[in-house]
Amino acid sequence: MKLRFSPIVFMLAYCLVYIAALLWDLPAFLYYPLDGQFSWGPAVVQGLAPAMAWYGIMAEAALIAAILAVIVPDRWFADRMQNLLWTVPMAAMLICTFLMRTFFG
Repeated sequence: MKLRFSPIVFMLAYCLVYIAALLWDLPAFLYYPLDGQFSWGPAVVQGLAPAMAWYGIMAEAALIAAILAVIVPDRWFADRMQNLLWTVPMAAMLICTFLMRTFFG
């Protein structure tokens, strides 16, 4: 059996997982740039400088999307949603902007 990578499934899964991780604040890991340390999971380590969750959210979304892109066939989405696929990243950008609105004001 040949493994096939589906870019459409990767794009859909990445957008949805990224939004879910951002919404529920569930990064795979936190990075402490001033200390140069990582901690697994969303729990903050006491005594270290402020943590960044963005790297953990990106890595989590990429890993889950890559797994799904190998498992789910490409043609399933391409046949049913061919003209609407562009709406998913656009909606994801708008949702991310809404979720981070406090940083822009």
